[in-house]
Amino acid sequence: MKIATRFSLLNPRNVKIICFYDVRLIMPQECY
Repeated sequence: MKIATRFSLLNPRNVKIICFYDVRLIMPQECY
């Protein structure tokens, strides 16, 4: 798994979230 930081598009304040990506998938599996 690799870790990438993303900005939540649903968050009006655009708070940074951390998503854990599986190398075989495109969409993040877990976001915090």
